[in-house]
Amino acid sequence: MSVAGEFEHAERVVEDVALLRDMAAGKLDEHRGREAAEVLLKHRQSGLPSVSVAVAARLLDVSRTTAEAWRSAGVLTPAVKRRRREVTVGSLVRLLA
Repeated sequence: MSVAGEFEHAERVVEDVALLRDMAAGKLDEHRGREAAEVLLKHRQSGLPSVSVAVAARLLDVSRTTAEAWRSAGVLTPAVKRRRREVTVGSLVRLLA
């Protein structure tokens, strides 16, 4: 990564951390609070974009067969570019809600 690229990345991270710190301190209005929540959401989702069908089934408390059927039917979104059968964490969260 170039120095310019590193700088841009560091600048975003520092801004995000400052925003989240203000959120934790209760210093944000409703709009800025939502913005901070989006930052945290993006960060958490990037850390684990997908899980195996077996893990999804366990988290949903259903059989692997059921989770696979939901994946095939589009209830759980298949993860792209994975070697094993995986679903996106976003679709898993939607189903859990």
